[in-house]
Amino acid sequence: MAPHITVVMQTFRASGGPFSEFQKGLPLPRSRQFERARAQLVGTVNRIVQKRRARQEDRGDLLSTLLFAQESEGGGMSDGLVRDEVMTFFLAGHETTANALAWTWYLLSQNLEVEAKLHGEIDSVLAGRLPSAGDIPRLHYTVMAFSEAIRL
Repeated sequence: MAPHITVVMQTFRASGGPFSEFQKGLPLPRSRQFERARAQLVGTVNRIVQKRRARQEDRGDLLSTLLFAQESEGGGMSDGLVRDEVMTFFLAGHETTANALAWTWYLLSQNLEVEAKLHGEIDSVLAGRLPSAGDIPRLHYTVMAFSEAIRL
């Protein structure tokens, strides 16, 4: 899905330019590429939503929360509404995570002492293995460094 997300995000960023509303209606290569990418993303998310709705299984994740949510009138959310919410979280989460990581690496490159301390903690805690969620409580300095980067 990554190439489709990239196309959608690039098109979204370019949509604020002059004549962007006019260009949307034209059969330009960028417009067609956007529509193909959007259709792929929507189709994939639709299939996931339909499959999960059919199972009626609460996994305790965002999709389960949306599928089991009740609106104020007492009915559940439609598949279309669930899909739109998932797409919003998916696209927003993709972009913000990439930005947060890019700024974190930049800020670390500006403070070599902090970068060295962060790498030291990671080397000590992980001992050469890949991290898991269970390692987070032991990565105090790393969490502080990322939190500060996000704050900035």
